[in-house]
Amino acid sequence: MENQLVLKELTTEVGVVTFSCKEGHVLQGPSVLKCLPSQQWNDSFPVCKIVLCTPPPLISFGVPIPSSALHFGSTVKYSCVGGFFLRGNSTTLCQPDGTWSSPLPECVPVECPQPEEIPNGIIDVQGLAYLSTALYTCKPGFELVGNTTTLCGENGHWLGGKPTCKAIECLKPKEILNGKFSYTDLHYGQTVTYSCNRGFRLEGPSALTCLETGDWDVDAPSCNAIHCDSPQPIENGFVEGADYSYGAIIIYSCFPGFQVAGHAMQTCEESGWSSSIPTCMPIDCGLPPHIDFGDCTKLKDDQGYFEQEDDMMEVPYVTPHPPYHLGAAAKTWENTKESPATHSSNFLYGTMVSYTCNPGYELLGNPVLICQEDGTWNGSAPSCISIECDLPTAPENGFLRFTETSMGSAVQYSCKPGHILAGSDLRLCLENRKWSGASPRCEAISCKKPNPVMNGSIKGSNYTYLSTLYYECAPGYVLNGTERRTCQDDKTGMRMSPFAFLWTAVHPQSQPMAR
Repeated sequence: MENQLVLKELTTEVGVVTFSCKEGHVLQGPSVLKCLPSQQWNDSFPVCKIVLCTPPPLISFGVPIPSSALHFGSTVKYSCVGGFFLRGNSTTLCQPDGTWSSPLPECVPVECPQPEEIPNGIIDVQGLAYLSTALYTCKPGFELVGNTTTLCGENGHWLGGKPTCKAIECLKPKEILNGKFSYTDLHYGQTVTYSCNRGFRLEGPSALTCLETGDWDVDAPSCNAIHCDSPQPIENGFVEGADYSYGAIIIYSCFPGFQVAGHAMQTCEESGWSSSIPTCMPIDCGLPPHIDFGDCTKLKDDQGYFEQEDDMMEVPYVTPHPPYHLGAAAKTWENTKESPATHSSNFLYGTMVSYTCNPGYELLGNPVLICQEDGTWNGSAPSCISIECDLPTAPENGFLRFTETSMGSAVQYSCKPGHILAGSDLRLCLENRKWSGASPRCEAISCKKPNPVMNGSIKGSNYTYLSTLYYECAPGYVLNGTERRTCQDDKTGMRMSPFAFLWTAVHPQSQPMAR
């Protein structure tokens, strides 16, 4: 170590030298020697020994790794135990003063990053430090594939690998005889739907649900052949058909006098019979066909005969009112509207009705109708035809006046001027289609032969209507009154027009004398 010794001669004093050591070394022995007169140093030479450091200081959760010696210039390298990482300079140096260089490093706990989320999963992080754990679970309908727990490793990475969440899938559903199933997928929460072939009914649930355990919630259903229940009997009717399997048809029928109300033909379907049970209702033909100018009477129904007085049904019709004098000049008609009798609203199978006409009308057609088994009348209503008389003929030299030729109508006769009616001037149309009485005649008006006049004469021998007679007096007489008379009609009877019957004779020497 001598080479580490530094000798220095004092300039101020002869024969004196000082000793020192180089950096990192320490002097052992005297630092000053004097050369004695005996040419000997007054003491032994010192030596320089290298500086030694104390054992390196400890750091928490760290381990120093020294070199072979702990002298000046030596280094110590620190490392951290598992789960910690070194922060700062990992090496410290032994300094000339025998101390270790600072600052010392420190061991900081390792921290893992936030664990990565997984689809359809849930992470429960217990911490991010070394040896902390993260617990993985899956959402309902999913199962974990991989480790459920990961550990924060000493290198700051999660150990155990990232798991995945796989959708829970149930086994393929069971096949069923005479049926089928359909589904979208077999994952948790999904359903499979069962249905049966035609003619079979599903027994059991129609849908199965995949549970989170990977099992179906219920057992698969079955398909059983459809058989409808035996049909119920109906009153006043019967049912035909002994096959009640799917697709079979039964037919309901009614006894005579009744008709089916509802669906007579029914089919066995998946839900049962295709419709509700019908009923047998008494056949009702409804109101008989309408007749104008007449009415109808219920004669008989399916139980027997009825009195007409109790079973009369009034039918709306037009009633004629014949005029018996021609002041109105025409026959008038009055419309009367009556509703059918409510007590005769049922006309069941077998009911008979009879039609009659009002006065002045005659029946044309079948007077009796019967309610048939099919609910209809066996024909249409007859007609009430107005009774008409033949057209009357005007008498010779006469006139007719009438507006109708139906029963009750009147015809009025009149004559031309110069004629007088012989017979009734009014005739009525009777029910036998004949006019009442005999046809009158128009006879020529003829005045009576005038009485002869005394002392005078009458010229003219024609006494018919409008004929004129001329009167003349004998010589010596003067006509008292009109000299002319005409045969006339005074509308109350035929007679000569008035005239003076007094003739006066004039004598030369005497006054006239009345005769």
